Amino acid sequence: MLPFQRWAVRIHTDDGASGGYVTHWVGTPSSFGQAAMLAPHLVGRDPDAREEIWQDLRR
Repeated sequence: MLPFQRWAVRIHTDDGASGGYVTHWVGTPSSFGQAAMLAPHLVGRDPDAREEIWQDLRR
């Protein structure tokens, strides 16, 4: 069985805004890999364009 951990994500923007999320489920090593894979696609994006970002990441 894989070891499980809860994890949190915090995102900071250039204008000082930040946001975060703490999972209510447990993360696995593959969850961390997914976060690392998606993170570069968030850099430089408009944080107010959440729906557009979500649609881009789903592709």
